[in-house]
Amino acid sequence: MKKILLLSALLPNVMWAQVEMPFSALLPPENEVRQSLEQHPMVQANQATMDYERANAQRLIQGEDPWQARFALQQRRNNQANLNSVEQTMGLEKRLRLPSKVAMDKQLAQTALSIAQLSRGDAWHEAAKILLADWFAVSKAQANLQRIDEQLALLDKQLAVINKRISAGDAPRLERLLVEQERAKLALQRQQQHAELAQQQLNLQRYYRGQPLSHIDLSQIPSQLNLGDEQTWIKQVLAANHELELAEEHSKRQDLHAQRVALEKKPDPTLGITYSREQAGQENIIGLSVSVPLFNPALKSLVNMAQAQASQAHYQQQQTAQRLTQETKQRLLSLSAAQQQLQQAQDLVTQQQANSQLFVKAYQLGEVSINDWLLSMRQYVEACQQRDLLKLSLAEDYSRLLVDSHLLWGLAENE
Repeated sequence: MKKILLLSALLPNVMWAQVEMPFSALLPPENEVRQSLEQHPMVQANQATMDYERANAQRLIQGEDPWQARFALQQRRNNQANLNSVEQTMGLEKRLRLPSKVAMDKQLAQTALSIAQLSRGDAWHEAAKILLADWFAVSKAQANLQRIDEQLALLDKQLAVINKRISAGDAPRLERLLVEQERAKLALQRQQQHAELAQQQLNLQRYYRGQPLSHIDLSQIPSQLNLGDEQTWIKQVLAANHELELAEEHSKRQDLHAQRVALEKKPDPTLGITYSREQAGQENIIGLSVSVPLFNPALKSLVNMAQAQASQAHYQQQQTAQRLTQETKQRLLSLSAAQQQLQQAQDLVTQQQANSQLFVKAYQLGEVSINDWLLSMRQYVEACQQRDLLKLSLAEDYSRLLVDSHLLWGLAENE
């Protein structure tokens, strides 16, 4: 079975350790999963987001202020001297960022690079959740189809027994008709379930490059799990979640942006170098100019807007943490309830199996009718289907918890 890293809460000592993954037989091969996730449209589309944030970081480091060139012509007319001359003025200007603003822009650039990296991890995680849900949808449809096939095999076997009894004159032809009608109903259910399986496989094949399981074996799947401490799971989910880290980085960026806007209270000077040619070239003047904006009436509003955006980002970060905490609690609660329901379902299967065997013997002895036997068989198969669904739901919820904790299908550092 596959080895995965599991929380210390699942072990006697508080430490990371490798333990057996109880549902690895129900999961796709990890190499196929990683290949599929790497080619997932969400992960591929995220490359554009990463390129944007990297370009944004480069913009912040380099600055946005261009060099500006000025050129002017003027005509000087001296009536007393009867002299006309064309004079030229040329200049270069550039706004210079203050050192405090340069340092703040570098911090914003670093935040942009962090967001670029985290956005890939978040896209990977979202794609993994979709793949997991699609995979188990196929597994549940496959398990239901297998149960129907088992029921059809039982009916075929019983039909052969009835035919022998009819030939021997020990059973009426009505019993064969009833069994054939039951088989026809099951055959229709099989067609419907096969169509459902084909639809779920089609959904899975959108993003999964491997092959789904051709047979679902639930006989060795455990019905009880040691879930460990709730708070430890919550801490692990929050610590590993890229969505929360992304929200934290966005909040940090908005804080830095608000501080950056506030720094505009100290305006950047504009430095200029000019050259003038006057008096028909008799005078050549080189000058240096410095200009500083005196007042920006919109600056206070811009600062207030940036601070409001920073507060909004903080609230979104808190909401994300609260949502993830609540989702983890609900999943753990669902897992605990599923284990109790699974135990009850297993007891029901054992009881219905015993009843079905008794009805088979009673029918062979002529103590019960064929309808009673068919009913007992139907009840047994339905109990098995309910147990199988609970087992697969337990496996899906537990696997989703591991995916959310990045203990299963997590993005490696080199990916």
